[in-house]
Amino acid sequence: MAAPLAIVLVTIVRFTLPSFDADTSVAGDGCAAGTHACTDLDSVFVWVQERGKSSASLVYRARVRGQEGQQLQVPIALDSVATVWAVTQDTLGHRSCPSNRVGVNLVAGVTPAAAPTVIEWFDVAGRKLHEKPTAPGVYFWRRGRERGVRVVLR
Repeated sequence: MAAPLAIVLVTIVRFTLPSFDADTSVAGDGCAAGTHACTDLDSVFVWVQERGKSSASLVYRARVRGQEGQQLQVPIALDSVATVWAVTQDTLGHRSCPSNRVGVNLVAGVTPAAAPTVIEWFDVAGRKLHEKPTAPGVYFWRRGRERGVRVVLR
């Protein structure tokens, strides 16, 4: 009996690490944009919650000291539609507000097959021929970046 086929797609999710501390003095969720420069960034944690699951999973964690304001690229393997977000932490262990949530859909980015490149033929004088040569002689061919020589004896 054959094993069931599982489709797993890998996507790259990009986040920009914070360059300002969050303003936690705001009433409500306490996640307003701050005005103080972030100078003590320590770690980043990326979470994924797959559709139909009740809890999120930690899929990536890294030390990011000194990388405030830089872009972070995280490869994530999924087999379901999911929501992804990041949380950062400073050197004292204070966690940031979650980033914007990013929806990841299972759409394979397969491009249509390109038409095969046509072979171009040339004689020894460099003149382009209209078709593959059959008369005796030495000929050169080119297909994209490939090149070669053909010798026809009879």
